[in-house]
Amino acid sequence: MVKTISPQRRLWTITVFVLLSITSLLITPFIGMENISPKMLWQDLPAIHNIFWNIRVPRIITAWLIGAMLAISGMVFQAILRNPLAEPFTLGIASGSALGAAIYIHSGIAFSLWIFSGLSFAAFIGAILMTFLIYVLNKNALESISRLLLVGVILSFFCSSLVMIMQAIGRPQDSYRLMQWMMGTITNVGYNDISSLIIVMIISTIIIALLTPKLNLLNAGHTIALTRGIEPTYTFIPLFFLVSLMMGTMIAVSGPIGFVGLVIPHITRQLIGNDHRYLWIAVLFLGGGILVIADLAARLLFAPSELPVGVITALLGAPFFILILIKDKKN
Repeated sequence: MVKTISPQRRLWTITVFVLLSITSLLITPFIGMENISPKMLWQDLPAIHNIFWNIRVPRIITAWLIGAMLAISGMVFQAILRNPLAEPFTLGIASGSALGAAIYIHSGIAFSLWIFSGLSFAAFIGAILMTFLIYVLNKNALESISRLLLVGVILSFFCSSLVMIMQAIGRPQDSYRLMQWMMGTITNVGYNDISSLIIVMIISTIIIALLTPKLNLLNAGHTIALTRGIEPTYTFIPLFFLVSLMMGTMIAVSGPIGFVGLVIPHITRQLIGNDHRYLWIAVLFLGGGILVIADLAARLLFAPSELPVGVITALLGAPFFILILIKDKKN
């Protein structure tokens, strides 16, 4: 039975997600091992100003952007593959991106392209190559979704193994950097990182928003899409490319952060339905707000020690993943 979502409920739910997201952005910069009150920002306190404007604000904005892009990437894959378990990590794209970034770190090369770091470029190349490999191994991917997911999981394990080899044979400083980075952490970020994330997010989100009517048709079934004049492959390929671009940019900044792209679209779809013309807005704001809150928890739970935010998302996301599997089995 298809659950009907009233327009009023959908509007209220989206409004709540937007308010939650904005509230998290406004409040969390003031919370930490040392809480900062708004009036301190008007006083002559250089140390407080440095902590607030140069450490916390860039970090929180980065967390929001990464959470939003992870969530919208998961929404795209779940729509075109019609599978609630699909996301960049289960498809192996995130692992390919992580492998590209790991090779860059291990090689010791340093370069930049405009506002994009060499690490971002390497991660993007890794994601693109993985996307191409997945497509070559699954030329009929849209007709064999289970095979596509299986190949993605296998390639993900393979890439992870290569990263572990580099950790084992690399220089101690590179191995430690890789280990910390692979856990998924948002530290030492600056406004340059934010610039690249914003550019990629704006371009990708606008294109995805314009393609939401096609996503609705693809989610209803590829046969229906074909009868409406939509060729699934022509939508599938550019969206894969966009997600690869987002994953490369995100992973270069934070390392791989899992489960956000799986959990957020699934929760949002249950609350406001499958219409992607509205779903992308809710997913964007909820994903951003949730990762900001998760990063706050990572900073505070074991203060003064700090957990990688990827550990927090995994602790929360893994049980949810199991619930989805159980529900899918019952259905």
